[in-house]
Parts: sequence; C-alpha cells; structure tokens
Amino acid sequence: MSNITVKIPSDIVDIIGEHKNIEKESRMLIATELYREGEISVGKAAELTDLPFEDFIEELKYREMKIYSLQAKK
Repeated sequence: MSNITVKIPSDIVDIIGEHKNIEKESRMLIATELYREGEISVGKAAELTDLPFEDFIEELKYREMKIYSLQAKK
C-alpha cells in the first residue's frame, strides 16, 4: 500500500471533529464513496478501512447506505 500526505483544511477537521481519528475517518469516507459508486466491492471497502467485514456492514447501515451484492466495476 502506498502512503500519501494530504493537507486537510482546519475547517474540515472541525466538521469531522477532533475527537475522531482523521486518518480512520478519511479512509472510511473514501472507501464508502468508492463502494457507493460501484468502483469497489463491499469486501474491498472493508479491507481498505481495516474493519472486519461484519463491522463494515454495520457501518454502512449506520450511514444508511444500501448494501449491494453486485461486483465492483472493472
């Protein structure tokens, strides 16, 4: 896995909340959006967030996202 550095404006940090882990929340937001767009599977999204599959499914439910059984786009 490659690592990159991203500058995040303080306004976004304020919105996300300093009590949350910014890296973890960023990974969750990116993974759920890629999943929602059909770019990656639910399994790959769970892997990207370092969550067990079942926990990621619960996170999708918490975020009121639909759970698809379709494969990701190629």
